Amino acid sequence: MSEPEAQVVCAHESASILESMRNAVEQAGLSAVTTDDGDEVMRLLHGPVPPALLVVDVALPGRAGFEIIDEIRKLNLPTRTILVASVYSQTGYKRRPTSLYGADDYIEQHHIEDGLPAKIEALLPRPAEPGSDRPTRPAASAAKPRPQGVDERLRFDEGESAQDLEFRAQRLAWLIVADVLLYNGDGIAELQRTGVMGARVQRDLDEGRALFALRVPEGARGLRDWIGEALEQFLAGRRRI
Repeated sequence: MSEPEAQVVCAHESASILESMRNAVEQAGLSAVTTDDGDEVMRLLHGPVPPALLVVDVALPGRAGFEIIDEIRKLNLPTRTILVASVYSQTGYKRRPTSLYGADDYIEQHHIEDGLPAKIEALLPRPAEPGSDRPTRPAASAAKPRPQGVDERLRFDEGESAQDLEFRAQRLAWLIVADVLLYNGDGIAELQRTGVMGARVQRDLDEGRALFALRVPEGARGLRDWIGEALEQFLAGRRRI
């Protein structure tokens, strides 16, 4: 008899990126449960059968990917995890993160459909039928060319209300900072220990501020130091763990 199919949970705020994640899971011969909310992920983790694999956005609303991984470790769950980095500037990062904050792997969102299936296979190997080398779930399907999901969080409309623009500016700031945190784990740890920001962290934050200024309409971006506030919120959360 075949083993039951492993449950994969995909969590991302962007509907189009979430669809790319679902496609990648199906290419690996599995099916996905999808959600755009961190609190829903926490509910699934606390269920009677936790998911075998969680593919989660580092900047997920409700509970960021870093917080969810902390919860998995706290509960000592067998759930494997892949962090999804937005890489707001695809040319700005050409290095592996210095820390995955307890995750098993990571993937940049513009490589989800061409790279995620292999990462799933590595973390959830296909069990063979007793007495056979044949895998118990279908072989991974060949990826069909399709448009890569677009992150709607980078799009702003001048016609949006002031309240909506402010909310979306805050979300984009958290998205940018979460990305910087993933790629600068050692630098963030040093910042938490000494209060001194290293040059690489500062450089990436400056790049993030430049993108923020480019994307967010002037009326919303000048209200507060959105990037600085997002960084402080994350650091405060890490200090409590």
